[in-house]
Amino acid sequence: MPKSYSSTYRSSSVNSLEIGTADLDFGLSNKVAETAVSGISSAIATSRVIATMRIEETIDHPVDDLLIDPIRLAVKDIIAGVGFTIYGTMDNAPANGTYKIDWQLTN
Repeated sequence: MPKSYSSTYRSSSVNSLEIGTADLDFGLSNKVAETAVSGISSAIATSRVIATMRIEETIDHPVDDLLIDPIRLAVKDIIAGVGFTIYGTMDNAPANGTYKIDWQLTN
């Protein structure tokens, strides 16, 4: 018999939505990289920020690189009226070059 899954959905209103794209640069060979996203005046301490890999070829990487060896992303250091930091890490081996990261901030 197939497993059944349940989930809880909570609706909330969104007062503001900001979206953008940032560059995450690992340099020549690093397992971690960070980039600061600033100029986001609507950022507040309780903002929700989602960061995802943009699956798009860059100067440094073809699309296959992005699909085969994904980067783990997290958002930290949300500063009210300023912005936040996107943190990326490569689990398997050091990464190199620049990756495009899409982000979305909601309040």
